[in-house]
Order: sequence, then C-alpha cells, then structure tokens
Amino acid sequence: MKDASPTFAQIKAQVAAIRKKLPGTKSIAIRSKSKWSGNSSYEDNGEVFQIHQCDSPLAMRLALRESGNERTTVLITDLDDHDISDDILVRLKPRKLIPLDSWQIVKALFQVRAVDPRVTRHGWMADVLMDLIPPNGYPPVATGFLDAETVWGIVLDHYLGLSGYSLDLLAVLKWSIDTKNVERFCSAPQMIQEATSEWLVSTAGPTVAAVLDCAARSSKSNGLAEALPLGLAAGVVFSKSAKGKLERAIGKLESKYFDGHAPEYSIIERWSAAATEVVRLQLNDVRVKQTLLQRADEILREVGAEPFAYLSDTSPIGFDLRLADFGKQLSLSIAGSKFDFETLIEARNSISQHDRHSRERRRLERVDMAMRLVRWLGESQSRDDVKSLADAACRHLSEGGYIDWARLTLRSGDPVRELSEAYAQLFEKVTTAREVDSLRFAELLRDWTAAKSTDETIVPVEQVLERMVAPIAAAKPVLVVVIDGMSVAVFRELMADVLGHDWVLLAEEGVGLRPALATVPSVTEVSRTSLMTGKLAQGHAPNEKVGFAEHPALLKTCRSGFPPVLFHKASLQETDDSSLAADIRKEIGSAHRKIVGVVVNAVDDHLLKGEQIDTRWSRDEIKVLPVLLHEAKMAGRTVILLSDHGHILDCNAKGKQYEGGERWRFDETNVSEGELKITGERVVIPETHKLIAPWTEKIRYGIKKNGYHGGVSPQEMVIPIAVLNSSNAFPVGWSEAPVDTPLWWDIATSPAASEPETVINLKPAEPKPVPSGMLFNVDELVQQAENAASAVAIPESAATPPKAQAEWISRLLLSHVYEEQKRLGGRSVPADAVITRLLQAIDERGGKITSAALARAIQMPPLRLRGLLAIAQRVFNVDGYEVLSRDDVSDTIQLDRALLLKQFDLVE
Repeated sequence: MKDASPTFAQIKAQVAAIRKKLPGTKSIAIRSKSKWSGNSSYEDNGEVFQIHQCDSPLAMRLALRESGNERTTVLITDLDDHDISDDILVRLKPRKLIPLDSWQIVKALFQVRAVDPRVTRHGWMADVLMDLIPPNGYPPVATGFLDAETVWGIVLDHYLGLSGYSLDLLAVLKWSIDTKNVERFCSAPQMIQEATSEWLVSTAGPTVAAVLDCAARSSKSNGLAEALPLGLAAGVVFSKSAKGKLERAIGKLESKYFDGHAPEYSIIERWSAAATEVVRLQLNDVRVKQTLLQRADEILREVGAEPFAYLSDTSPIGFDLRLADFGKQLSLSIAGSKFDFETLIEARNSISQHDRHSRERRRLERVDMAMRLVRWLGESQSRDDVKSLADAACRHLSEGGYIDWARLTLRSGDPVRELSEAYAQLFEKVTTAREVDSLRFAELLRDWTAAKSTDETIVPVEQVLERMVAPIAAAKPVLVVVIDGMSVAVFRELMADVLGHDWVLLAEEGVGLRPALATVPSVTEVSRTSLMTGKLAQGHAPNEKVGFAEHPALLKTCRSGFPPVLFHKASLQETDDSSLAADIRKEIGSAHRKIVGVVVNAVDDHLLKGEQIDTRWSRDEIKVLPVLLHEAKMAGRTVILLSDHGHILDCNAKGKQYEGGERWRFDETNVSEGELKITGERVVIPETHKLIAPWTEKIRYGIKKNGYHGGVSPQEMVIPIAVLNSSNAFPVGWSEAPVDTPLWWDIATSPAASEPETVINLKPAEPKPVPSGMLFNVDELVQQAENAASAVAIPESAATPPKAQAEWISRLLLSHVYEEQKRLGGRSVPADAVITRLLQAIDERGGKITSAALARAIQMPPLRLRGLLAIAQRVFNVDGYEVLSRDDVSDTIQLDRALLLKQFDLVE
C-alpha cells in the first residue's frame, strides 16, 4: 500500500485491472489515504478519465451524477465501506471500494495469483509496470505466477532496448555497440540502473557489470561505444603471452578506461572472449564490424601495445603482424642452409587462425605457395639430372609446372613489406634453380632438333591431332579446345579448378600424361598453324581453319559431309548470345559432327596487357570455357584441352634489339649469354632452318609487355594435353588419371620425420585352423590370388619402391575381428593389398594425411578414393568408434592406430 499521492498511471492501471474481470466498467471508487492532487480530467488514447476527490458520501453522489458512458469516472476517497450507502455502491463496478495497492493491480493486469519475490523487493517495479501497459494490455501469464524473467524482459526492453536478446554477456556487448541504447540506460533513474546491473550480473555473470560501467563512462565522456573494442584491446594488453612486457600499456589503459583500476584478469578474459565472438558471429554489417576493429587497434596504439596486436585473432593490424612474422621466418629460412619448415608451419597456422584469413584468400594462397617452394628447395638438392629431352619435358609437366605456378603467384608480392621482401628473395632463389633446368632443357632440345630425333613419349605439336585426338574421336565425339599460349603452369592452375566439376582428367594406361612439344620458334603463327594443319607450317587463322577441316587423320573418323570444323576468336561470340555463338552451340550439339575445334585466346591476350593484374586462372577467368564445357557435357563429348605453346611472364627481363620476334632472332650474330643456336627441320625459318633464342626468361627482344613467347625454355616449349571426360564411359586405353601433384605440394603436414617406430605389444598370433584332410588353407590361397590381382589393378609408382609391411598390419589382416568386419562389409570390401596400402600410407604420415597425398600414395584417382574410404570406415569403425575419420574442412584423413588395435583385439 502506497502512502504517496495516487498517480494517473496507478489509476489507469487500476481501471485496466478491473476491466480484466469486468469489461466495460465506467465508474469505480478507489480508497486512498492520500488525496488526489492532479487534474480532474485526463485523456489517454482517446479515452477521457474524470477523476474526483470525494471526502464525503455527498461528494460521491454529486460526482456520479456527472458520469456518463462517454467517459470513465473515478472516485478517490478515504472513507470506509460502512460510510458508503447502497445507492452509491449500486452505481459502481465493482460494488465496493477498491484499495489502491500497486502489486495487486499488477497481479490483476497479468491475471496472476503471485509475483516473484525477486520483483516485489523493488517497490518501484510495480509503478514501472503500470506505466508501461501496452494498448491491448499485458498478455495473461498461463502459469498464474509472474516471474522475474518476464518482468525484467519488459523493463530491459524499455530502459535498455534489450529486446529479443538472451540475457548473456554476448547480448549485452552487442547491445552496447549502439550509443543510443547506452544513452537510454544512462538517462534512467539511478535506482533502476543499479537494479538493472544487479539483475544482469545474476543472469549473465560479473563481467556484465564491468561492461555496463565501461559503456556508461565512455558514453558520458566521448559519446562513443567503447565496451566491445575495449574488450578486444584489453585481451591483448592483459594477455598471458605478453606478461611482463606491457606494464606501461596496462597502466595507460587503467588510467584512461578503468578509472585507475582494471577488473581482475578473469573478468578481462571473459570480456575479451565474448567481444571476439560477437565480432566473429553476430555482426552482419561489415562496416560496423570494421569500425569496431579499427577502434580496438586505435586503443592499442594509444597505450603503446600495437606491436602485440598479433596476439589478437580479430585485429586487422594483428593480421598484418602475423604476415610480417611469416615473412621474417621465410627470409631466415631462405638465407640459411637448412629450411626450417616446422617454424614456417607454425607461422602459417597462426595466419590461418586469424579471422581475416577468409577475406584474404589470395594472400593466403601466396603463403601456401611460398611454403611449397621452400619444401621444393629443401628436396631439390638430391634430384637426378635428366638424361633426355623426354625426361626433361616429363619433369616439367609433372613438377616444373607446379613450381612455376607457385613461383609466379609470388610475383605480385604482398602489402606487408617484410613478407613482400621475403617473397622477392624466394622468387629469386627459385628462379635461379629453375634457370638451371631451363638451360639443361634447351641444350637437350638443341641436340634433339639437330639430330632429327623422334620419341614415343614426346608428341611434336604437328602430330598432336593425329596421335592424340584422332584415336579418341574414332570412338567418341570430341571438342578440341586450344587455349593459345597456355603454359604448363596455367594448365595446372586451371585443372585445379575444372576437375571435380563433373569432369575428370584421363591418362593413357601405362603411360600417364604426355607432354607435347611446340615448334621453334614457339610462336602462334608457326606452332598453332602446325598444330591445326598437322605439318610444320607458318600461317594464320584461315590456314588453320582449312588445315583442320582437311586433316587426313581427322577426316578418317568423320562422317561424309561433316568434316572437322574450327572456330576462332572472332566467331566465338555473337550479339544475340553474350556467352557463345549459336553456330558453335549447334555444331557441338550435332550428332553428325564428330570433331569440333575452338581456339581461345585468353592467355595470349593476357600477355599483351594486364601487367598490374594478379590473374588467377580458373573457368570463370576464361569466360567462354564454362559454356564450352557445359555444351560438351550435354552433347556427351570428350573434351581435349590443348595449347600451341607456352609463355613466360616479364620478371625484369632485359630488352635487346634484334630482327625476329619477342623471344627469337635470326642467326646473324654471335650467340650471347643466355641464348642458344637451334638448327634443324623443326626450326620453321624458311631456307635456313636455324635461329637464336634465349633459354633464360631474363631476355626479351621486343617491347616490354606482361609476357612473351618464342624462346626455347620449357615454359614456352612444353605443351600440356588434357583429355577430360564427364561420364563413366572412357575411351579404350584411357583411365582416370591419379593424383600427380608432387610430394612437396602438400603442406597440411610437415615432411615425414625420421622418428623411431613406436613399440607395440601385440598379442601372440593365433594360426588359422586348416580344414581336415587338406595340406593348405584354401581361404588363404584365394586371398593371396585376390591380393595379386589387386596389386596389378593399382600399380606402384615407378619412382616408389615397395615398402615392408608393418607387423601390426599383417596381424590385423589375419585377425578374426577383421574377417568378421569384411564379411559384414559385403562384396564391396577391397582386397587386402589395397587395405594394406591405405593403412601404410596413413601410418607413415603419423596417422594423418591429406586426401590428395593419400590418393597419390596408393595411386588411386580422387573420385575412387572417396568410395574406398567409405568402405574402409565401415570395416574399421567397429561399434561406431572413429578409428578411421575424415575432416572435410581440412580435407584430411586420420587413423587412430591405438584404437584400431584395441578394437580388433590385437594388443594385450
């Protein structure tokens, strides 16, 4: 019961409470010890309230005489019930005096029998609830008990704007971002601020009090939303990793932001963690997020802790500092005689753990490329020298293209100076090593050309259509896509994007991928014309079109009246179709036209310009390629992706003036350093059949451009040939190509360390019983035959000698549990030889390996590997235990050997 004078809010709430039970009530009497001192008439939401102070029954009768249905009459009196006669009561609803009790009114408003004591302890709470009655009233509480959570939800919504949030630290931090929310809190009465803080602490923990205090203080001092960025900055300043190094920064932070005394470390730790989670997961507005992160960095700068921003997983400055640290470690590794790969892995993992890594994919790709090149440098010292041009071309196709892909990715550097300088050092070191390979290749090419040599492995460009395209076209329609100027490096990058999108790369069984060889000089008008016509020649698009249509080997596979047809750049697009001309779509879709050719100039055009553009070679970069692949798939065509020559990019090449081309010159002067004289029939220079061309990429003869071709380096001379299939019907003699990335390309794990084998205490072996009357176990003989057949199906790499089978694997294959699991797995379970290779490959990498490395190790195509792993998991994951698991995010397969041995009852 309140002793203070009644308020209109109380009266209005009392009327609303009565109407919950007696709808339409227009005249009521309220008993109050205190007199009404307000106006006699109020209007609220279109309703008129007439309020009378009545000190006697006569005053009540006079007031009721003035009442009417168009307004609500309220009588305020301190009379007792026995002082009121029936003629007055009969005109009231209800027919009695209603005591003005705030909590009773609240109960009536919510239609409850009781109110949570955690609410009633705050006397002002009832008045607040009566002030905040919504137009349609409060919804009734079904349980009949008005709990504190419901009441505080109403109060926090009004005073803080905390509507729709779960009341935890994350919600409060997100709420504090909006300065208007904080201003509402600061303008609330002191008792409400204190009670609010107390309630939030009870539900969300003590850190909330520090956050609210910080929000209010910063709002009053500078009008900024400081709570969240301060939490991010404080996480760095008070980090245990910086203990003893930031004492001055702590003092400045306490003085400026904590009134001289910071909360205890546990509060700071929770504050920082919650602020990080809000920034990571709960902010959709990129600009707001960026503003908050920049403010956190400003705070670090203010207190002198900016050099330690790398301790934060959200700080933009911290991300650059981690990149700078990687750059320093990379420089040290390059300068030293030993490559410290483990330290680089730690620095790289630190970068990938930062939130910005997902927005800086290209920069992270360069980091990974640098890691790969470091591994290659560490392993390249023991390489055998190539003995023939075929060996050199195959090495460039299998490894050199990957090296150049990685090396040229670093060409653009990085905004962080330390990392950009390290990239430049690494680029120069790798380029120096590659120049050795280029010289050896050019010397072998010179000798091979002069000797008029032939080779079963290398396919001269003028023989590609006859030896590679025609045999496939004889069995299945083909689409020949010639990407002018596509080097092996571009091919490898492009295949990384194309493969897996309904297309698989095929290889000749027993041979693998073949390299082709450009003409000399390796220029478009010679090499592409020779490719399309099937003979060494020089010409242009018209010559190629005619030569392609009249190619003898191709014509043999075609129907009469439907010879091979070739489209060049000018006819690829039409005004009615922005992606591909209708004529090309029609020919690709034609069941009668077995061979369709298309020339794409995307790479060659890139060499003319784009010097300041960092190009990523993908399907989308070569805009016409996705639609060509789509049309070929719809038509059931095999796609043969070719090039006519490769190219080099300008990396400070020295310009010289000679007659000839960009990277070749007539044999008129002496050979200079970096050049070779090439003589032979494949040198397409009329009459002389000789020229001089550079083997190094540091020489050019034309004007400066983004890139050049015409020289005799492997980057210009070796041509990739890719046979792509979108169905399971492969041409005869072809199968899906296994993963052929070099070993050093995988950076998910460090190079295998020579650690001593872990001693495993295996149970004694139990020999299998031999059936009565038989000298040998028939089951074992059958299994041996299956293993032999499996060994043929999945051959060992020629470069990888067979490895001794670990004892635990041998024992596993003989165990009764394994036999039972194989029986449950059905006929799809692979032979023991395949299982052995799978387990051995994973175990040799410490129990964890990338899917690409595993596919390479067991010589299995990636698409088949997925099926093998699914079957192996059914066999090894007994009772649902994850003995063999796969992580999709990191694309790694993990084997828990200890659990496997336990599950298969092989250990003591």
